[in-house]
Amino acid sequence: MAKWISDSFYAFWWQVYFGVFLPGFFSALALAAWARRSHAGYGALLRYLCYTAVAGVLTALLLTLARHYASPWVSVFFLFDHLVGFFVDGAILAMLFPSLLKLRFDGFHHLQLELFSPQTSSAVTLLVGTLYLSAGIIKLTVHETLEFFHASGYGITFFFFIAIWECIWGIGVLLRPTRIVALLALSVEMFGAIYTHYHNYFTKGLAGPFGNSLDALRMLTLMSYIAYASVCQITPEASRIAAEPV
Repeated sequence: MAKWISDSFYAFWWQVYFGVFLPGFFSALALAAWARRSHAGYGALLRYLCYTAVAGVLTALLLTLARHYASPWVSVFFLFDHLVGFFVDGAILAMLFPSLLKLRFDGFHHLQLELFSPQTSSAVTLLVGTLYLSAGIIKLTVHETLEFFHASGYGITFFFFIAIWECIWGIGVLLRPTRIVALLALSVEMFGAIYTHYHNYFTKGLAGPFGNSLDALRMLTLMSYIAYASVCQITPEASRIAAEPV
């Protein structure tokens, strides 16, 4: 049991996740208690980070297609995407905290309107869709993670199936009519990834199942946010009122 806890909770991604997740969580929580004039700027920051991450993912994809996948910039751009996702996860989950504990924050409603506005949800949607589409294309072109699939007991046919799955549903996330179905399809993949990491730990002794699953948890949080924002659309008028200074 002690070894399982050590392997799970001290994995590299566990440390990175909380190193970026906690600032996102506490910054949003602090703003919920402050004057609402700061909320529009915070929403703009999240959108800027998402669009910058999208540009990085697309640049990494172009480098890969140009046969420069070994370039360190590819790793840098994807790492930045991970960090942005973790930060946004923190801000999203901070919105649940006051509700669960029944706390009354003066600025909570206005910050919630900003974070779930069409502008912010569109930025996160673009990031998630672009990431899955790029990941699928990279799998098809340079066979990224193929060794992991083999080590997990999956064949090459299943590897290409997942690659095509990510391409199709990545595009589906970007299109409004297919968005919810695409999010559900990709969520199934993420739960499958989590199962695989823990299965590998218990059957093959591979370390860090929780740390290795954090990327899937990151995407599940982002996709849950997109689904909620898509179903509960916040009107532009409500967003404008929330952004007005007191």
